[in-house]
Amino acid sequence: MFKTIHVDEKLFYTEVRRRYYLLPGKAVPHRHVRSKRYITKVMMLAAVARPRWDPESGTYFDGKLSISPFVERKPAVPSSQRRPAETTVTTKGHVNK
Repeated sequence: MFKTIHVDEKLFYTEVRRRYYLLPGKAVPHRHVRSKRYITKVMMLAAVARPRWDPESGTYFDGKLSISPFVERKPAVPSSQRRPAETTVTTKGHVNK
């Protein structure tokens, strides 16, 4: 029971309009969306375990393993007006159960 890892998937809707609080000298993030009505979903996978003492390293394990999105970074095949071919593009990742 104490050595179990809890895995959870969450779906988040992205926002078209977002407010940013930036430090002085930082640029505003640039984001492209297809339209105002096109709201994409992002799936995140989280793995969490119970915090415990590790006698070998002499430290506490905080229990956080990872939180990662299901995306893939691939080179773009066709070119467009906004980017040349072979530019790295983030696309949706596929999950097989």
